[in-house]
Amino acid sequence: MEMETIQQLETIQQHCIKLIATAKKVPPETLSPASTFDEVGLDSLDKVTLAFDVEEAYDIAIPESALATIDNIGAMAAAIQQAVAAKPVTPDSQTSTA
Repeated sequence: MEMETIQQLETIQQHCIKLIATAKKVPPETLSPASTFDEVGLDSLDKVTLAFDVEEAYDIAIPESALATIDNIGAMAAAIQQAVAAKPVTPDSQTSTA
């Protein structure tokens, strides 16, 4: 893995940890990429809310089929990173010089 890719994944993991810590009212330092959603106490509604929050934050869509298989913070971050990488570059996402 490229250093930039690893740093991006770590940044996404930290963002997910902050979102979950806030939602579940737990200290972020008690969570790690290996923390499972069951350990954290995330129910299905919490998972949908988390998915919505990250989709909005990163301007991506995570398929429901993928969401069903994600069971920990690291897997969520990896899915986000994959969706960001797969996002097509559009003229709107580039800085206009006109």
